[in-house]
Amino acid sequence: MDIRARIGRLARQYPDLVDVINLPNPTEGYRRTAIGYLGDPAVSAIIVESVRFGNQGMNGVQVRSVDPGAPNQPLSTRYNGRVLTVSLRTDATGAVVSTTDEVAAFIAARYPQTFRAYMESGSTGLLMPVAGPSTLDDGLHAVDHLPHQWSAARDGSGSSVTTTARAEMAAEHSP
Repeated sequence: MDIRARIGRLARQYPDLVDVINLPNPTEGYRRTAIGYLGDPAVSAIIVESVRFGNQGMNGVQVRSVDPGAPNQPLSTRYNGRVLTVSLRTDATGAVVSTTDEVAAFIAARYPQTFRAYMESGSTGLLMPVAGPSTLDDGLHAVDHLPHQWSAARDGSGSSVTTTARAEMAAEHSP
């Protein structure tokens, strides 16, 4: 049962003992940024994270790295149609030579309002693999992501907001 319904039920059941009060500040909501791995975390990868929350249009964005298929190509990126494509740097023979830290720094510098990028643990300085697409996701499957006002039950004993209401709210929103 939803915590708001439980609080309302308590107030109806014990109108002389329970007051329903609004907590002073609305929550930030139940949201996270969207993330995804580019590469294989067990071998060589970076983590690409959205700056905005996943439910603000970043869930479902794809990231991929490609071999440009030609020698002496610079590292470049293109973000078009909700797909971030990283064209990896190549040497004179056409072999991919971009490293994970180079790619992560390039993404973060090129799209600071949209993406953050980090090396996966143990991947610093390794060759960046051709990989993807990887779909960014916030990992949440909650119905209500948006900020909202919470209510709580205050019992008539003069104590402050019950810890039970807070504990139930936390349990309801844990993944």
